[in-house]
Amino acid sequence: MWCAIFLIFWLGAFNMNLAIPIILAVALPLAWVEMVVAAMIVRWGKLRIGA
Repeated sequence: MWCAIFLIFWLGAFNMNLAIPIILAVALPLAWVEMVVAAMIVRWGKLRIGA
């Protein structure tokens, strides 16, 4: 879901010449890394409290 929203946002920004292709090429992988790190933090917290 997050990927679809991200792509719609960036396609709109690109269409209005507010973003260049290199920004899209960097921002999407960074957003994926951010999501993975957030999931790892949540998992670590759940394991720590035993939920």
